[in-house]
Amino acid sequence: MLSSWWQVVNQAVPWALPFFGFSIVVGALVGITGRSRFRAPWWCVWAVIASAGLIIGYTLTPTGQTYQEFGSCGLELTIPQVTPGLFLRPSLEALNIWLFVPLGLFAMLLAGSARMRVWVAAAVLATPLAIEAVQAAIPALGRSCAADDVLYNIVGAAIGLILGVIASYGYARAQKHKNS
Repeated sequence: MLSSWWQVVNQAVPWALPFFGFSIVVGALVGITGRSRFRAPWWCVWAVIASAGLIIGYTLTPTGQTYQEFGSCGLELTIPQVTPGLFLRPSLEALNIWLFVPLGLFAMLLAGSARMRVWVAAAVLATPLAIEAVQAAIPALGRSCAADDVLYNIVGAAIGLILGVIASYGYARAQKHKNS
């Protein structure tokens, strides 16, 4: 199963995993050296940067193809049947969903106040739209924007944000019990 996922990722975007590896290193350096700036554990900062690096590596690195049209987007939207198989089978649809779950989860863990959580949620949910706009604006990337990708990315981001809210309350309770 893991080799099937590897094939999906590597065939779709050969630069994704090296870019992700680079973001892991950068995330660790920023997380460890900048932990006093953030009111969250260093690993949480690392996870947000690594998640963002994976997303950038998968969605904005060149594919080797070239699209000639500036601003061309596939606006055909097919709403899939949401089944466990959709999330588990190695496919581009599942990859588009899972790609945004860690970003939503760890970004929400970084957000402190309720007001900040609203801004973080808005930024995470807007990210797929920004990515598709960049893909449409820069044909040299060899990518085309698609409404389906936005839908799948937002589903993944929403799942991550919900998990992040749940995890942040659990983390806050654990810290409260630890300090009392």
